[in-house]
Amino acid sequence: MTNYEQLFQEQMQNPEFVTAYHEARIERRVDEMLSALKEKICHDEPKENLLNMIDSIQQQIHRIRKNSNPPRRSQKVAAMKS
Repeated sequence: MTNYEQLFQEQMQNPEFVTAYHEARIERRVDEMLSALKEKICHDEPKENLLNMIDSIQQQIHRIRKNSNPPRRSQKVAAMKS
């Protein structure tokens, strides 16, 4: 395990860090998707393609939020008891 990986694992024990990490990850991914959309707008993509891309972005945001939510304390406690 590299020093970075070890530090990351240690930081992931801090609930505040975990929350900030997941929020930053979501923000970065949303920024990437919006940048791609802006690029398509600048290249005069057909409206239907743009609308499809917006729908896709919405779905991806929902998926990202669902998959990136850090476990709540009660979920951690329940998992530890199992």
